[in-house]
Parts: sequence; C-alpha cells; structure tokens
Amino acid sequence: MSCRYAPVPDISLGYLLQRCVKVKGCLVWNLRVHMDRPVATIERVQWQMRRVVWTLATECDVHPGYYAVPRCGNPHCLHPDHLVLRRRNEDQIGLKRSTVQRHHMALSMRKNSVIPQEVVAEIKACTGKLKHISAAYDISLSHAGRIRNGEARRDYLGSFAQMVGVL
Repeated sequence: MSCRYAPVPDISLGYLLQRCVKVKGCLVWNLRVHMDRPVATIERVQWQMRRVVWTLATECDVHPGYYAVPRCGNPHCLHPDHLVLRRRNEDQIGLKRSTVQRHHMALSMRKNSVIPQEVVAEIKACTGKLKHISAAYDISLSHAGRIRNGEARRDYLGSFAQMVGVL
C-alpha cells in the first residue's frame, strides 16, 4: 500500500460522519446506496464512501488491488474503526455460489464434456476463428481454444499404444 494522500473530494471526515446514523456501535450511511455500497455524488463525481472515509481517516490511499470493507458485517457501516482493507479476490474465496451460478456452471461443463473424439480432431485441424468454431460445435469459446492448443482433450491413446507396442 502506498501511503500518499489520495485525491478525494474536498470534504471533512466529521461532515461525512454527521450524515450517518449510529446503530449498535456502527455509523450507518443513510443516504444513497448503489449495489449495497454507500455512495455519494460530490461535484458530479460518484464516490465510494468507504474509500473516502478510509483515506480521510488514515491519510493513506487505498491501493488499486485493495478495497475497504466493514469488518462488523454491516455493509452500510462507515465507522473508521470498523473499516479494514482487503484484497479484491479475498471476499470471493469461501463464498457459497448461488443456485443460478451453480446451474450455469453445470450447463457449461455438461456442454463442453460431450464432445466425441472425431469432433476434437476436426477442431484441432480447423484454422478458422474460434468464435465460428465454438458456434459450429456448440461449445464455449475458451474450451474451443484449449482444444485447438492441445491443453484440453489430449489424445493419450497414441502414447499408450506406443508403449504397448514396445512390450
């Protein structure tokens, strides 16, 4: 983390915290919220209030790989003592996936798994664009690229056949 003063709106920490309501030790932002995050539009710019409060309280910028979250569990809390910095991917680790996410993952895995060996050979021989290949065989674009590059659906039969032939 760099400890330089970040460009935040010309506003005081006390002014921001006056706009919060005290609830069970938290200072809850009771103004505008976007995607469960406290925000405010100041001088025609939308600001994430957690970042602004963290920067004003510590006089340190929030590093691009990090963001400020309340450790108390209240998503609208802006109490400076409750805010901590976390890495961007840290909140995703351990979260349960929703039913819709699991359904979409299962559909894509199912769609990519039922590919006969003849089709794999055709995809490897194809020189066209991956977009057209994936549309023609109804598989995902990334899976078509991995097949063509040899990262997925490798033909292990050839090497085993060679080993058996040696014996």
